[in-house]
Amino acid sequence: MHRRAARGWLVAAGLTAGLLSACGGDSASTAKGVEPVRAKLTQSGRWLMDADGRVVVLHGFNMVAKRPPYRPSALGFGADDADFIASQGFNTVRLGLIHKGFVPEPGHYDAAYLDDIAATAELLTARGIYVLLDFHQDLYNERYQGEGFADWATQDSVAGDPADSPRCAQGFPVNIFTCDALWEAFDRFLGINGETPAQSARGMSLQDEFAEAWTQVAQRFVKMPGVFGYDLLNEPYPGSATLTCLNPLGCLGDQDTALTAFHQRVVDAITIVDPQTVLFYEPYATNFNAGFPTAHGELHGANGFGLSFHNYACPFGVVGIPPELGLGTLCGPLFEQSVFGNAEAQAQKYPQTLLLSEFGATDDIDAITRMVDLADANRVSWQYWAWWNEDVCCERPDEGVIDHPSNPPTAEHLDQAKLDALVRPFPRRIAGTPEAWSFSAGTRQFELSYLIKAADGSTRDMHGALTEVWVPRRHYPNGYEASVDGADIVSAADAEVLQLRARTDASSVQLVLTAR
Repeated sequence: MHRRAARGWLVAAGLTAGLLSACGGDSASTAKGVEPVRAKLTQSGRWLMDADGRVVVLHGFNMVAKRPPYRPSALGFGADDADFIASQGFNTVRLGLIHKGFVPEPGHYDAAYLDDIAATAELLTARGIYVLLDFHQDLYNERYQGEGFADWATQDSVAGDPADSPRCAQGFPVNIFTCDALWEAFDRFLGINGETPAQSARGMSLQDEFAEAWTQVAQRFVKMPGVFGYDLLNEPYPGSATLTCLNPLGCLGDQDTALTAFHQRVVDAITIVDPQTVLFYEPYATNFNAGFPTAHGELHGANGFGLSFHNYACPFGVVGIPPELGLGTLCGPLFEQSVFGNAEAQAQKYPQTLLLSEFGATDDIDAITRMVDLADANRVSWQYWAWWNEDVCCERPDEGVIDHPSNPPTAEHLDQAKLDALVRPFPRRIAGTPEAWSFSAGTRQFELSYLIKAADGSTRDMHGALTEVWVPRRHYPNGYEASVDGADIVSAADAEVLQLRARTDASSVQLVLTAR
């Protein structure tokens, strides 16, 4: 049966299979050497921390279902995907929620939808995979050829179908920069560019409606230790200021002030029911993702905070420019690094952690490798876009790692070249303060250095805690040689999870791995 012709059947069958597996089908034990997440991560300054005071570094994927019923399980994403992801050393998934799927009417919340998302999250966290929940939107709503907000929360002044105009008929991502009806929807939602915040049918602002939806999510997930963060809203746009904000100074009006106020409103609502899960906010994607700074302000509350940012500053593969032209070798060190630099500046201005929650969306292996190398150089966790994706406007066969989640994650269904770039050694837990880490795919040499002092600034003695480095057999099929100063290796020879314990007389650790 052809996959596109069978989509309706796959949705029904995938939902049934996903729910069955979540209720006890495949066991998490199939992902060998993986333990369930038992405690939430916390944020301290620049870092995510575990309960033992170790810095946690995350590598993983995005998984968002952008079409009805907006559930990854309905696509067939299930235990076999989670097992494979864990088996390759990945330890995080950004799991998308769609407002339209969860809130069919103002104040009415679909508990079955949230239970289904929770079942998927439990599949992941049972395998040691930390989950970031993301209220996802692209182009706000299907009205603008995207997805995200419910129909009742979508307001503009256009009579009829906006796609009748060529300006709103180009799909994602072009409509972001051309569709004035989409701009108006964001203007009204955020109350920017001369608009006042829009109201729902029950007399609440759309922002308050959205914040209330988040409280429902937080109440459901507050006790799930593996859900480490809430990504408040994917890629907000500055409405009708989208084009004028796209400059080296960013938005010149009150757009960032309004975005900060919106995020604070959501933070205040979540904190009432969940004062512990780390809250991640995103800057205006239109300018930040391209390498321009943000003027987003500081957020306040009991929870830790993080900047969730994306890096598409050199999207040559995304827009179809042949990689053999080599433009990325010029653009990468400038614009892609500018995104990391701007994120670091924001993290230092308002002490918060950093997470590169999207990059890639391409089959350009050089671009993917360049980005993960930059993430290492900037000591940033990441989530690749995407495990699999399909937009409302069109299929995206170049973006995913698997050809479809309904298929088993076996060799014939996986992009092996992409996995070669993404599966790499990295320090998953660091018992101290990270200084640097790097991996050369050409030489297969990995290096790590860190100070043996608590990254949260406390007086906690880190000498007894274990540092864990993932060393994948994909790159070290014959094992590895390890040179270590300042620590002893306490794991078995050639273990994929290499464990280090600092020596009592050491103040720092340096590790070098080479392939046999």
